[in-house]
Amino acid sequence: MTHPENMIDIASRVLEEARYLDDRIRLDSGTIGAWARCFTGQKVYPTEALEAVHLYYRRPDPYPIKPGDIIAHCEAQPVWSSAEHVNGFLDQWANFPYATVIQDYSGMAAPDSVAPDTVPRDEHRDYLVSQLRAWISANRADLVEAIIRRRHRAVEQ
Repeated sequence: MTHPENMIDIASRVLEEARYLDDRIRLDSGTIGAWARCFTGQKVYPTEALEAVHLYYRRPDPYPIKPGDIIAHCEAQPVWSSAEHVNGFLDQWANFPYATVIQDYSGMAAPDSVAPDTVPRDEHRDYLVSQLRAWISANRADLVEAIIRRRHRAVEQ
């Protein structure tokens, strides 16, 4: 998930781009802040957000774009739609050391980790999360590239 402080930057960039296309758009700190608050907690990434603006204003005679238009577009994009989206996906799934989702999307298997005997049983999961996070950190560029290249589609259940 993109950090809230980055939402101000994304909202600013989106509104600036929209303002070039639509003189009804207000570009002031209040509007930017309100849009950023709408984006907070949502899977909104810079590349997809700007793409949403361009697609929206290709329509004939559109109303002024709203935050929900950006959010809906971003939510509809696959994981591999941008490096930012892939990075958010990796950060999300780093919390699930028993899941195979990262491997499914990237084709890269994290090394099998086993908590050493010195780690108390109730801390095994935390240990495995830290190991997975370290592996993701060391291999992030390769993981991002592999996910974008593979364009894996999860099986619908």
